[in-house]
Amino acid sequence: MKEEYTTPRIEIVEFDTEDVITTSSKSAKVNDDGSIDLPIINMN
Repeated sequence: MKEEYTTPRIEIVEFDTEDVITTSSKSAKVNDDGSIDLPIINMN
């Protein structure tokens, strides 16, 4: 059996910004001014 290596394909996306905030939480609340209230995370 011959094994073949295939180079993975990737896509690099560049953003022209200094501040990027992301969240995947469904409990985050978007305010009227566009700001986002994130849930508190306990680090205990």
